[in-house]
Amino acid sequence: EAQLQQLVLVVADGRIHEKDEVRRLVRTLAERDGLLLAFIALDNAESSLLDMRSISFEGGKPVFSQYLDSFPFPYYVLLRDMDRLPLTLSDLLRQWFELAADM
Repeated sequence: EAQLQQLVLVVADGRIHEKDEVRRLVRTLAERDGLLLAFIALDNAESSLLDMRSISFEGGKPVFSQYLDSFPFPYYVLLRDMDRLPLTLSDLLRQWFELAADM
């Protein structure tokens, strides 16, 4: 029976250029028993991740999608107000403890 024992937090601006490589690394980490990986994206209203788009090419034609639709971390929080970081961290820890207790 798997049990959550480790919480890995990544805090960054969320602008990931090598999404495929990061997705592979995240998937490898997610396969480890007892580990939960979460991303706190330091966002801002002027250049929000919510407004960003990604481009891919299918059949030689550009296809646009929302940036966060292909975000490589399954669990993430967008944080615009740095003053709320302590509250965000405490909420994330509370949820992690709840998950760990349910396993």
